[in-house]
Amino acid sequence: MKVNGGYDWFRYMVTKEDGHQLTEYKEELVYPIISNNRRNQNPVVYHCEKCHSIDRLTGSYISFVDEETFLADIDTYIDNAFAKSENDAAGYDITPTR
Repeated sequence: MKVNGGYDWFRYMVTKEDGHQLTEYKEELVYPIISNNRRNQNPVVYHCEKCHSIDRLTGSYISFVDEETFLADIDTYIDNAFAKSENDAAGYDITPTR
């Protein structure tokens, strides 16, 4: 959700040692069940082996996407979420909240 016209309240950019720029998130601002189920692909498939970045859609069971991007390609994001939910989330280590 945008706040004051942007997403800076939640996301920020970092530059890895190899020069790749990555989007990071202030995951402490979301519910634990969401943050606990990020970066949980098993086995991990790195988008970049050098900086160990993960794919934004497959590296986490729960993916973050801004509203404009989602609305521009709804099928991609719905299909991605559906595919991850199949087979009891095979390929992800799911952490329930207690």
